[in-house]
Amino acid sequence: MKEADIISKFIKDNELDYTQMGEISTLPAMQKYKDFMDSFLNSKNIKKLSQNKIAMQTPAGEVKIYLPYAYGHFHKNGKFGNKKEKRNNLTGALKEILTNPLFVTKDKRGSLYFYKPFRDKENILDLISVSVDKEGKIQYKTTYADKYKQVLDLIKIMSCCM
Repeated sequence: MKEADIISKFIKDNELDYTQMGEISTLPAMQKYKDFMDSFLNSKNIKKLSQNKIAMQTPAGEVKIYLPYAYGHFHKNGKFGNKKEKRNNLTGALKEILTNPLFVTKDKRGSLYFYKPFRDKENILDLISVSVDKEGKIQYKTTYADKYKQVLDLIKIMSCCM
């Protein structure tokens, strides 16, 4: 199935149609570092590679994740901070995005992009995208509140995995 076919079923009148995305979860609560680490390290679908690195089974296959980087990337500052914005409210959602995405795409470099819609406390819907590169680095991409063109532009440059 082509990328455009996957995303087109979620588009209506040039906007994301969340009614076609099935049941949409509420965005999980932000996690503190220890809780974030424990939630991954105590999962049955992971293999511990080192103290802080895991191999996790996802619908797109096994991905390796360096957990301190994954957690730190959702913060603006710090050793692994993204230097752009504070998104630590997504720390509780990462595991769910990786294990139960709406769909997954793959770019030419082999990075996987996991997409999942969530509803926040104010009932606002967003499609959240997280990428995992071949080295296991998590990159929070962005959320898309009815930004069809932005989503489609991303999808067009990738090949589909799911």
